[in-house]
Amino acid sequence: MTSTGERAVRTTTRAREVIGRAAELAELSSLAASAVSGEVGIALVRGTAGMGKTTLLEEFSRALAVSGRVRLLRIACQEHSGCFSAARALLGLDSSGAEGEELSYRVFQELYRHMADRAAASPLVLMIDDAHLCDEASMHWLEFLLRRATDLPLLLVLAQRVDTQGPGAPGLTWLAAHSRCRVLELGPFAHSEITEFAERALLDTPDACFVDGCAEITGGNPLVLGRLLDELSREGVLPDATGAVRAEQLGERVLAASVLAQLASRPEHVRAVAEAVAILGDTADDVPTRLTAALAGVQPGVVVSALEELSRIGVTVPGEAGYAHAVIRDAVLARLEEARLRQLRTRAGRLLSDAGRPAEEVAEQLLGLSGEVERWMVDIFRAAAVRAEARGAYDVAVRYLTEVLQSLGEKGNEAERARARVALAGPLAKIDPDAALDQLRRALAATAPLRERAGIAVRFGQTAVLARGALDGVKVLGAVADELAADQGGEAAEELLALVESTLLVCGSTEQDSITLVRERARRIGMPEGRTAAERQTLAMTALLAASEAREPAGHAVSLARRALRGAGVTTEARTCYSAAIALSFADEVAESLSTMDALVAACRDKGERWTLALSTATRALMLHTAGDVTAALADATAATLVAGEQSEHLVSCLPSTALAAGLIERGELDRAEALLDTVQSDRFEGFIWEWPHYLQTRARLSRARGDLPGALRHLENCGAVLAEAGITNPVLTRWWVDAACIQADQKQPSKARELVEQAREVAERWGTPRARGLALLSCGVLEKGKRSLELLEEAVAVLPDDIARLDVAVAEYRLGAQLLREDDSRAARSHLRRALDMATRCGATALGAAAGKLHADAGGRLHRHIASPVDTLTGSERRVAMLAMAGGSNKEIGDALRITVRTVEVHLTNAYRKLGVTGRAELASVLDSVRSAHDPGQ
Repeated sequence: MTSTGERAVRTTTRAREVIGRAAELAELSSLAASAVSGEVGIALVRGTAGMGKTTLLEEFSRALAVSGRVRLLRIACQEHSGCFSAARALLGLDSSGAEGEELSYRVFQELYRHMADRAAASPLVLMIDDAHLCDEASMHWLEFLLRRATDLPLLLVLAQRVDTQGPGAPGLTWLAAHSRCRVLELGPFAHSEITEFAERALLDTPDACFVDGCAEITGGNPLVLGRLLDELSREGVLPDATGAVRAEQLGERVLAASVLAQLASRPEHVRAVAEAVAILGDTADDVPTRLTAALAGVQPGVVVSALEELSRIGVTVPGEAGYAHAVIRDAVLARLEEARLRQLRTRAGRLLSDAGRPAEEVAEQLLGLSGEVERWMVDIFRAAAVRAEARGAYDVAVRYLTEVLQSLGEKGNEAERARARVALAGPLAKIDPDAALDQLRRALAATAPLRERAGIAVRFGQTAVLARGALDGVKVLGAVADELAADQGGEAAEELLALVESTLLVCGSTEQDSITLVRERARRIGMPEGRTAAERQTLAMTALLAASEAREPAGHAVSLARRALRGAGVTTEARTCYSAAIALSFADEVAESLSTMDALVAACRDKGERWTLALSTATRALMLHTAGDVTAALADATAATLVAGEQSEHLVSCLPSTALAAGLIERGELDRAEALLDTVQSDRFEGFIWEWPHYLQTRARLSRARGDLPGALRHLENCGAVLAEAGITNPVLTRWWVDAACIQADQKQPSKARELVEQAREVAERWGTPRARGLALLSCGVLEKGKRSLELLEEAVAVLPDDIARLDVAVAEYRLGAQLLREDDSRAARSHLRRALDMATRCGATALGAAAGKLHADAGGRLHRHIASPVDTLTGSERRVAMLAMAGGSNKEIGDALRITVRTVEVHLTNAYRKLGVTGRAELASVLDSVRSAHDPGQ
């Protein structure tokens, strides 16, 4: 990482003139002026090699040094930099320990604080050259920075070479789409700019034919043009017709010829060092001089003097071991014969490996070599793939492992080739799951031992989930499971069978086409004790399947889920915790479910598992929405949508967009909700049984909010059909049937929904949870008339638990108030509508609150008090726990007093802190006491 350090410089209103880039300089100066005014700005300078990106940054840096108060932090990135090395270099921090640093929220916060401290002293310009080579962790931090630093005086300027890839390229794509980003595309020079350049270089006005010739030869590339004009100037060529002929003669070989000609006249040791530096590439400036010397076959002292000579003739950068430009390096490498090139790259690989250089650095030397791949090279590729996969560079890992597979040849050892295919399928699944499945199929076909095939089958099932091929996964896993069940292999075989069966349950439970097969299989599997991770995963999936059917009371699924969670760690058994948490949420065990999801989200964030983080956060958003905390649900859904947007298209879920749209509909923001739902591609997600019904119900609520009741009913009926076909009968997965009953009642067609509601009521009674029974009462109540309707709705209000189903209670109160108003009991109607309004407001359900407020006014009511305190947003349980915590009770003492678990106490306190805007118990007293005094001055 090359850094120009930190300088106190000043902005300028008049940039120094530079050929062809005056508009770009003016744009950068304008952004710098805005940064001084306190606005965040982003500029992305893009172009191919030789377009003058670095020159533009140099000119801008000089322009900044004239006036104003701006601090410039500038670096140039290099390949194979360590984790957060770019961010640390930019901030002038020690990066010696960055290589082992993890992608975590803690590091993001630490780096942000350093940056904020500098921005507090003076406006900042952060300048990153060759940003496509920036390490992924630093790019993620820049994204984090831009989301946080909305009010800091900051300008971020990055330069990207677009004709080559690097670890920072995906992050730059995200930045280019940022609303604040100005993308400055540096294209080739136009004729007018070539004319000006030639006039300055040759000290004469060029003829039109000369300019035309230079444009055709160089393509307007500023670097190539400069080299060509330098050569013409040395020869004393005039910019006329004769000069045009000479320029054409030099042609495209100008750079290569000039560099090679100069090298040819230098001593052999200088040429050898030039070749060694070209072989080492961007790492040449980072490796010890002795390695460059060993590769060149000279003494270390000779390398130093040779680099000085090379810098004098423009081959390398003065004071560094890097080439002045990639075009020059390519010219040196192009003159090497294939055998010589292989010899040098092989020797470089050995030297770097023996010196303990990173495996990826060594692997880059060995990629694409002709001839036989030696065994030590294969080991390097495997080690490099592990490192690349660990940092999320899956495409790079695929390149390395493809080399391993190709090195084995078509006639190599079949077992070894099968293992290579399995290894390749790991990172390949993250970028092309279908191709990964193909590799695993071929590995299965070539593998005879049952236990090895079982391991491959597990990988196949895991990959099939990403490739939307759950049915294939179930078939492969089922066949292997049957073989293992027939095998008398002792305890080891039993453990392997448990792993295969648990993976089968996970794989098959994701899609509509396979869940029926999995449910039948699950009934034949004996319930394990939960000693191993595989057994716990089986328990969790069985709990989820049992909860989805609701054939037995909720206690059965709860028992299985709790057994699964006993001993399961969110860090290592994310799928187990996720499935068990969902099963618990169906059974009204909301506090325990949210506590598990909280731990899972935190673990995913710390480990940098972005896809799992997006899915878990979106699921938690739906849980919070169901519990009646729309505000917290919106926050989670927004975060999940942002994280999901960073993922490969193969890893995208429709749940984040669905959860966010659901919250926006409650807030009455229908256009935003519709825009989000329109981004969901139905052909990709309609088979995902745990996601698609939520999408359909949300679509129905949007249609209903827009007044399209027939359209809403179509979506709801589709939702019910999808669930019925999958055998999912639990009425609390989605409350589509409740919405359908309400719509039919509003359309004066209650008879059309009676059979549907009666079926759901029977299942709800069997499932036995208060929320399920309360929703059944609510649905029955809206379909009845007169006194019977009032009785059922009053019972629904009484049965529905207001601490875990506040939004449902608010709806029931609203429906009861509306029915009372129809019965001409305005006084009683006002009471229930007032409560509906209060609860909807506390939930953050603006649309429902507005509807309740209107009916309340129609009933003759007046709103004497507005909910102005954050304490009013607390549930009853959260308020009780917060009051006991304020009084000094420990978590255990509070749990004993309220007869709840310590984990539940922690969940309620966390929610209370978030809603009240406090960070701990010490701040509770000031908030709760002030509110208590305001409501009851005599207390």
